[in-house]
Amino acid sequence: MNWMNWISDVGDSALLLPLSVLLVIALWHYQSKLAAATFVWAWAFCVAAVVILKVIFIACGPLWNLGIISPSGHASMSAAVFGAYGIVVARQVPRWQRFGVLVACTLFVLGVGVSRVILGQHSPAEVGLGLVVGAAAVGLFALRYLRLQPAKVNLLLLTPLFVGLLLALHGVQLPIEELIQRFAVITRTTAGACPGA
Repeated sequence: MNWMNWISDVGDSALLLPLSVLLVIALWHYQSKLAAATFVWAWAFCVAAVVILKVIFIACGPLWNLGIISPSGHASMSAAVFGAYGIVVARQVPRWQRFGVLVACTLFVLGVGVSRVILGQHSPAEVGLGLVVGAAAVGLFALRYLRLQPAKVNLLLLTPLFVGLLLALHGVQLPIEELIQRFAVITRTTAGACPGA
């Protein structure tokens, strides 16, 4: 397996779902229910937005000629999960390290997006749209989370577990894209036409 496949697989839902659950549990246990709920709302926004956009573009994208057939779920969900984790960790480290943590998370997420283009899974526009959705989710999370009281327990202690999950589930894939495509076909058939087509 080459590096691009490895990086791309980091953005699969089979890995990001358990990592999201781990982050929710950690926020709930070590910080507050409100911190955990803040991430759940941001994550739910990201999932809903990318699924709706996928259904719309899979159903109508070819007729609209925008170069977008299926926005990248790998890019959006990676941005949401790793972006939120980066914000949580950045809040735990000394002030001089925060910028480095956020830059590292951003480069990691961009790496997932670039890998999807290089592997021919998505166009640059599809990855770009996915990243916009993920960035919006991270923005929603940060807006509320950074107003909460700082944690008393250092969540950096959970990093080994986070990395362990990443290594254990890396390469596992869920057939979510296929389910969305089937639903999009049904949507196109029942709707009969796409707006503006």
